[in-house]
Amino acid sequence: MCTLTWLHTEDGFELAFNRDEKRTRGPELAAAQSTADGVRFLAPRDADFGGTWITVNEHGVAVALLNAYTETLGSIRSDRLSRGGLVLSLAGAPSVGDVFARAKATELERYEPFVLTAFEAGETVRVERWDGLELHSLADAEPPLISSGVALDRVREHRTALFAAMAEGAETTGSELLSAFHASHAGGPSELSPCMHREDAQTKSSCRVVVSEREVRMIHTPGPPCTTRPSAPLALDRVARVPV
Repeated sequence: MCTLTWLHTEDGFELAFNRDEKRTRGPELAAAQSTADGVRFLAPRDADFGGTWITVNEHGVAVALLNAYTETLGSIRSDRLSRGGLVLSLAGAPSVGDVFARAKATELERYEPFVLTAFEAGETVRVERWDGLELHSLADAEPPLISSGVALDRVREHRTALFAAMAEGAETTGSELLSAFHASHAGGPSELSPCMHREDAQTKSSCRVVVSEREVRMIHTPGPPCTTRPSAPLALDRVARVPV
């Protein structure tokens, strides 16, 4: 249950991610700086399992994962792992290509289905779906990307139409569009709205990532964006990767 949008800028990109979860899930751990493979990265953490759903590192490479609520083609193993741990294992990747090379070298059969996205300045957004048997490229993926365990088709149709309508409007452009969309209750707060509210689940948080020529920033809103103030931005100097 999540919504992901993005836009390209002159010297980088921006993305926004609403994380929807059961109300019984524990509170998130605030976004913080960590290191993987000698590479600094920023990410919030899931308090229950320790993983994450979004990261961005000092090379300006961002990774985000949405659960896939469709029939699993492969069998669910008893030794399955949290998908949030997979995202953490990719946090130090110096390029989009390396993100997916690392993912494919992982024992993916231990993870339930997901959609994995990776972003890098000057590169096409790469989106692939793990269905339990193999990774499939979603070459024509456009924002918003949406997952929902309830009424997926209706949720996708509503949020996609809303995003298109807001993008065509004169009131919001660029990063303002992303912020307004992810806090929106258009049609009333419900399972359909980007800022999602159900009796059993809601938008737990919203994350913004901004990558520019010299800086990488993450802004974590630790609650529904309709009512919660964002935390102070975290920033890293952007470091050019050394070509191999």
